[in-house]
Amino acid sequence: MDDGASPAAQQQPQQQQTDEATTLISLAQNYLHSSQTNGTESANIRFRPPFLQTPKHDARGDAVALIVEHLIQRQFPQWAAYVVAYSLVDLYASELQTADVPFDENDYDAIDATVWCPKVIVRLQSYLTKLAASSIPLPEYQPDPDQLLYSYCAQRNRRAKMEDRSDRSRNQDSFFAVFDGHNGVDCANYASSHFARCLIDNPEYATGSIEDVMKRAFSTLDKRLTVRCKREHIKSGTTAACAFLRARRHLCVGWCGDSAVAVLRKDAVRTLSSAHSPMVEVRSPHCFVSQQLKFIKILTK
Repeated sequence: MDDGASPAAQQQPQQQQTDEATTLISLAQNYLHSSQTNGTESANIRFRPPFLQTPKHDARGDAVALIVEHLIQRQFPQWAAYVVAYSLVDLYASELQTADVPFDENDYDAIDATVWCPKVIVRLQSYLTKLAASSIPLPEYQPDPDQLLYSYCAQRNRRAKMEDRSDRSRNQDSFFAVFDGHNGVDCANYASSHFARCLIDNPEYATGSIEDVMKRAFSTLDKRLTVRCKREHIKSGTTAACAFLRARRHLCVGWCGDSAVAVLRKDAVRTLSSAHSPMVEVRSPHCFVSQQLKFIKILTK
């Protein structure tokens, strides 16, 4: 049966997939070469974990975030870092305890992160060694030839460390977020590692209104983060500015705190968000919803 696609159109995704598989192997080889050149193979012993414990229901997201940040700092493009991270946590789910575990606020089964985090990085090096030698199957990756273009910039200003984090997830749906850490990076780290999962795990993700899905994700993340902060005595906080685009047609923007969201028009910038003040109680995140394709085109150009 002819599906109407030309041979060239059918060949393009296959060629892109081949090119990106080659890129993954090359990135793995460069990573290993750089580690050997800089003498960092033994640096895992001195690896400083970003947190002391991780509950098992957070281990998967924490491991992915740990791997992605580690690889991006070593010149991996974002898509490749995520492909490697998700492949690794699935492949070594038993050893690293990174299988999906449902969240239960009354069950905080914690893993010692001072041992676990270095173990994740050691396993990453082992994984990349096998990937570079083509001794394991390449991770599955379905390239999207029509991905949205985006840019990202962060500035540390006068603080000793960067406390801001971001999240970019793209498939048929797209999710973009910025989290501005206050008094530390812990909460911003957590939000960037787990918000998208809270969004997707909603049973009504595919059928519910995007505003309800977004609000529930904020609420779920808040519950999980509250438990983590209480257990780990975390004193920091974070703002959130999130954009959820469904099927390139429906957009929901949600925010909490003073991080701003704006849309760029031909002649002006329109701010969609309004800052929350500590003097005013925030019962739920505000959401701005658009279901006009014309408006989405303005946002994504």
